[in-house]
Amino acid sequence: MENLKLLRNYTKKHKIRIIHDMTRVAENAYFIQQREKGYDQKTIKDIVKEICTYTDGATMSAKKDALVNIGGFLATNEWDIYEEARNLVVVYEGLHTYGGLAGRDMEAIAIGIEESLDDFHQHARVGQVQYLGKNDRIQHTYS
Repeated sequence: MENLKLLRNYTKKHKIRIIHDMTRVAENAYFIQQREKGYDQKTIKDIVKEICTYTDGATMSAKKDALVNIGGFLATNEWDIYEEARNLVVVYEGLHTYGGLAGRDMEAIAIGIEESLDDFHQHARVGQVQYLGKNDRIQHTYS
């Protein structure tokens, strides 16, 4: 988090936007919680909220942390950037009124994001990788 704070100070000074790729934000917040001084008592959700205060917008492929099969988003704090992005949708997807994601997929993303911010979920998810990485009884066989 300290690096992000320093970056935010620099970008504000030079009027540069930070657009955060939030694809792995829950996992990153977990590692901040586990490894950065002063964050061990904060929840992953609170750490993600703090990360967002240092950014001007975000993109997310929800197929990663949110564990869904389709979807993502672009978010911004600036109306003119939103309008520009909305107008570009026409080039790639058609008019913004043509549809987009089905309601069930948007709901799945919302649920997935909320579940991914759960401290126990991230502990289990990262713990699986740590367990497999440390288990010397697991052997790889290639044929």
